[in-house]
Amino acid sequence: MICAHYLSKYLATTLNWLHAILRSTDSYEPVMLARTTSNLRDFPLQKLYALSDLERIHRLYNLAVYKTFGYFPLFYQAAKDNDVDLLHVHLGYDGYRMLPLKRKLRVPMVTGFFGIDASKYLQLPEWRERYRRLFDEGECFLALGPRMREALVGAGCPARKLHVFHVAIDVDEFPFRARVLNARESATILMGATFREKKGITYALDAMAILKKRSLPFKFVLAGDGPLRAQIERQISDLDLRQNVEMLGYVDPLTFRGLMERSHIVILPSVTASDGDTEGTPLVLVEALAMGIPVVSTVHADIPEIVKDGVNGFLVPERDAVALAERLIHLVEHPESWEGMGRAGREHVAEQFNAAKQFDKLMGIYSGLIRTRDGAS
Repeated sequence: MICAHYLSKYLATTLNWLHAILRSTDSYEPVMLARTTSNLRDFPLQKLYALSDLERIHRLYNLAVYKTFGYFPLFYQAAKDNDVDLLHVHLGYDGYRMLPLKRKLRVPMVTGFFGIDASKYLQLPEWRERYRRLFDEGECFLALGPRMREALVGAGCPARKLHVFHVAIDVDEFPFRARVLNARESATILMGATFREKKGITYALDAMAILKKRSLPFKFVLAGDGPLRAQIERQISDLDLRQNVEMLGYVDPLTFRGLMERSHIVILPSVTASDGDTEGTPLVLVEALAMGIPVVSTVHADIPEIVKDGVNGFLVPERDAVALAERLIHLVEHPESWEGMGRAGREHVAEQFNAAKQFDKLMGIYSGLIRTRDGAS
């Protein structure tokens, strides 16, 4: 079984989970198609075809054909040379853009949705119309959870074509450790996120100000960067939190894993942004639970698929800093609850967000599409 995968850019660190399904097995071989590349040392592939690797004249030729006929000759030839059985496109809007390639190849196409493509884009009239064409022509669509599935059905995707497919991790790479608070130790609360509205950082800081007024011993470690950095720095100063907040800037995934190893609680108070953007599957929550860390997040998108309120963490309403602070205060004042929550989190991730299990599910989807195609031909 040979599958051609398409990503506009292979591979951003925020999509590092994808590398787990791009590894060849005895029965499956991936072929990656991309416009540009990055991080190839961290995420190597045997078969990768990128427009950015072409000489300038060939790139211009590919772009001219794409503007005229809707597909890139490089991708078509790579798919034909490798005799691909199907095409898997990893973002909804790119699924629409790859329809001409699917038609020319005459293979089934899987389209995965992961966040903004199933939230903000669904509110744009021109993209709702484009998605209708995609839903009509595409054979299979993947949603991260039931709420995303419901949104796609509401936009016109036939329910029979939709599967829930969890973004997952190699659980063995995230060792479990029961969290304890030693005598005279401050609780370390960790957040890792791009500095964008949907991450809810402003509410996290408001909650930290409440913790400080309660004179609770804590340290808030904030890893990340982005367009709201200046605003966040001003808020830290205005709330007099400079002694409590440690801003680290962007850190790579391995370094962030080290931060989690030294943390007691992880938070992610995600919100629906003013432009309609929402979360997909925040891997920081999945990874934290795998490592035995209690988490606090919000009732947002499909986060309730990850965080089970009162079991492996807590969920609060969006944009409610007071509720967020209350849950954090409870955790800081009851460290004896951490181990039980941590074990529940590990068990949940191992069952529902395990890369090996999700890979097997995806292979079953692929095989079913190929059987259907062969039976109809």
